[in-house]
Amino acid sequence: MIVLLFSNSYPFDYATEQTFLKGEVEILRKQFERVVLVPRIVKGNRLPAPDGVEVDTSFAECFTLSKRIVESALALFSKDFYLDIKKRLPSSLKPAYLRRLFSFVAGANLTRKWMQNWLNTNRVSASEVIAYTYWFDEISMGLSLAKDTLPLRVVSCAHGYDLYEELYGDWPCRPRAIELMDGLFFSF
Repeated sequence: MIVLLFSNSYPFDYATEQTFLKGEVEILRKQFERVVLVPRIVKGNRLPAPDGVEVDTSFAECFTLSKRIVESALALFSKDFYLDIKKRLPSSLKPAYLRRLFSFVAGANLTRKWMQNWLNTNRVSASEVIAYTYWFDEISMGLSLAKDTLPLRVVSCAHGYDLYEELYGDWPCRPRAIELMDGLFFSF
């Protein structure tokens, strides 16, 4: 069994995720045949990964701002885009929310495409993979959308900004993302 762990930047020191993830990765390594760290951002110094843990930076290469902007135009063809607008009317029509929704759907679609490509490139069956996102965001949604065509398992952890909408604002497509997930765990 393979675990793909999607982080913001770990194992790079761009953020402080190493404080939380280093120990978690060591536990995962003991439980699974293969652990692959998949950071969204590749900046800063690369920290040493625990023995036997791989790092794949190809996701960060496809998750750039320019590619997200291009993908945002395709959000207009997403049923999730329109369902979210309808469920959140009238607040969903505010420009700030629409920008967030475009970005969210674009990120989810880029993630879905990357996952399908990663499986093909690495010749791995989706049934052998657990995709684990350390943050409950558009990456979680994109991996869950890939489940439409792949027998992939997707779990996520939610912490603070990705958990409390009343403090950090409405999250696009939240009910749909929860519906698609195999597991969602909370850390307070």
